[in-house]
Amino acid sequence: MNLRHSAIAAACALTLTTLPMIANAAAMPMPVPSAPSAYSNDNGFYAGAFGGPGFVHDVDGIEFKSPSWQAGAQVGYKAGPIRVEAEFEYINDKFKEFDIKLQNYLGMLNVYYDLRNDVLPFVPYVGLGAGGIHFRGVIDGQTFIITDSEDKFAAQGIIGASVPLSDTTSLFLDYRYIASTSHVFDNDIYQTHTVNFGANVRFDI
Repeated sequence: MNLRHSAIAAACALTLTTLPMIANAAAMPMPVPSAPSAYSNDNGFYAGAFGGPGFVHDVDGIEFKSPSWQAGAQVGYKAGPIRVEAEFEYINDKFKEFDIKLQNYLGMLNVYYDLRNDVLPFVPYVGLGAGGIHFRGVIDGQTFIITDSEDKFAAQGIIGASVPLSDTTSLFLDYRYIASTSHVFDNDIYQTHTVNFGANVRFDI
């Protein structure tokens, strides 16, 4: 009898000890899979493409049709809030009163800073770029030199926002002000405002 009583007492003590532990474990929240974070694709190489409308300033009294259009691609590296990328862009402008196209090939080295936050579902960013523009005039399918030099130094300022779709893919929308650093025609520099929609995909090397 004493042995049975001892076994019962031990079982009761074990039950009383483990019940609070089981209750605490049941009360613990279960991990829930989270949506892609705005910073889930922070680091690594990426590549992407973009395009959209542009609005060119008049140059020496010559008016351009609006909107023009442009398209481009980029490859870069992202480390935390800093991104460095090489960009190539094609800009197609048309004179308003003449059947003349101004085809511009733009190469830029851009540096971006992502404005991190814990509130917004997107990531605002600002950027600066420097490089050059190659100008090419086209009339009736024939090319001609439209300036004293077809190549000009150029710079751009960028402001926009990106939205992550997954750990590797994001969409972005931005505004860019692009300008040559010297005169294109007689007295004016080339200036255009562009709005771009695009996507970036991260990849590993």
